[in-house]
Amino acid sequence: MFQISWIIIILSAAEQSPWIGILTALGWVMLHLSVSGRAVQELGLIAMVTLAGVFMDQLAVLSGTQSFAEGGPFIGYVPLWIAGLWAIFATTLNSSLSWMQGRYLLGMVFGAVLGPLVYSGAESLGALQLGDDPRWLALGGLALEWAIMMPLVLWLAARSKSKR
Repeated sequence: MFQISWIIIILSAAEQSPWIGILTALGWVMLHLSVSGRAVQELGLIAMVTLAGVFMDQLAVLSGTQSFAEGGPFIGYVPLWIAGLWAIFATTLNSSLSWMQGRYLLGMVFGAVLGPLVYSGAESLGALQLGDDPRWLALGGLALEWAIMMPLVLWLAARSKSKR
């Protein structure tokens, strides 16, 4: 469901219909919370990961290393559908990515390699644009962002599981 939601969010943003992706993200998060058995902890994790991710992407927008096809009502800020992507990503941390918890170095490497690939994929579908001057700067920035974010979100996920 994460991958299907990701594709819907990206394609709807590329087609200038981001509300479809936003509704998809909300639907997936609500379904995830209803079956998780730990809705309060999961909701807290989703909120923290979403805020941290939006903050990091906003830094990239301000630095000029990425821009979005649909900026929403506030030009120069990340669009709402980006928050949806971070929220659905957060739903994987205590499920399909739980095996990576506690493996922070591995998370750092995975993030540094896969983060730029995912953003490049979104760019090829028309949802965002990475900086061209020079291109390696945008990709390096994403590698750094995800090398920081993956261990952080894995730690947050492990911490959320230990709370009752």
